[in-house]
Amino acid sequence: MGSQGKTSPMTAKAREIVKSGLLGNINMVRMSNHRNTAEGAWVYPIPPDASPQTIDWPKFIGPSPKRAFDAKIFFRWRCWWEYSGGVATDLFVHLLTTLHEVLDVTGPRSVTSQGGIYRWKDGRSVPDVLNSVFEYERGLLVDMYVNLGNSRPAHGTLIMGDQGTLAMGERPGSPMVFYPEPVFPPIQRYGTSSWPEAMQKQYFESLGFTAEGRPKEPPPPPRKEQEFKVERGPQHHEYFILSMRDRSPSREDAEAGHYAAGAAHLANMAYRKGVRMVWDRRTGKVAPA
Repeated sequence: MGSQGKTSPMTAKAREIVKSGLLGNINMVRMSNHRNTAEGAWVYPIPPDASPQTIDWPKFIGPSPKRAFDAKIFFRWRCWWEYSGGVATDLFVHLLTTLHEVLDVTGPRSVTSQGGIYRWKDGRSVPDVLNSVFEYERGLLVDMYVNLGNSRPAHGTLIMGDQGTLAMGERPGSPMVFYPEPVFPPIQRYGTSSWPEAMQKQYFESLGFTAEGRPKEPPPPPRKEQEFKVERGPQHHEYFILSMRDRSPSREDAEAGHYAAGAAHLANMAYRKGVRMVWDRRTGKVAPA
C-alpha cells in the first residue's frame, strides 16, 4: 500500500516513544491536514485539447450515472462523490495509517463527522472542510480534520497521555517534542476552603503536609521538555524496492490498508448520514449507533 507516513522515520520514532510508556495512558490524538490552494483542493488545470475525441468519457463514467461530457469533472474527479471519497479517502488515509502504526491499533469502533463546502464553491459535492472524531476500543479518541481553506495548522500531530504530550513535527526532519504533565500536589485547597479550620488542618496533615498545607519537604523539580531529533532513514519507496529485490514482506500490507481505508469510508458514511457509525470489525458489519 502507498501511505508513506506509515513507514517514515518520524513515525518509527513516535512509535518507539509511545511504546516506552513516556506518555502514560494515551487518551486523545489530534491530527490535521491544511491546504489553501487550488492545486491542494484538486482544482487542476484543464488541458486545452480536452474533448470527447481525446478522452474516453464512457469508460471514465463506467457504472456511475450517465452524464454529459465535462472535462472539469474528468480532471477534478476527486471533487465528486460519484468518483471519489473526497478528503477522507484521499487525505485522512495518510493520517490513519500513521496513527495505526504509532499506536499499534487497527480500525476504530465508531466515527462521527461534521463538515461542508465552505471554501471551494465550484460545483463539487464532497466537503472541503471535514472534522471526524474516531473512537477506538482501547479508550482513545482521535480528532482528525482536513481544512482546504486554510494553510496554517495550529499544530502537527499531538499524542496526549496522562503523563505528557508528544508533538510530532509538521514536516519531515523537524524535531518531536515531549511536553510532560505538571505534577500537582495531592491536597486540594479549593475543594476544602469552606471546611472548618480544624477539619482542614487534619486533612492536610493526613496527606503528609503541615497543618497550613505546606509541603514538609521541597517538592521534586518539574520534569523538563524533551526534544527528539529524527534522523533520516529509508523512505516508503525504498522499502518497496527492497521488497521487490529480496521478497521481504511489505511494510504496509493489504490488511493495514484495509483498516485505514475502512476508517475513512466510515467517516464519510457518518458525514453523509448525519449519525454516529459503528464498525464491528469481527463481523464486518457497519451500522448507525
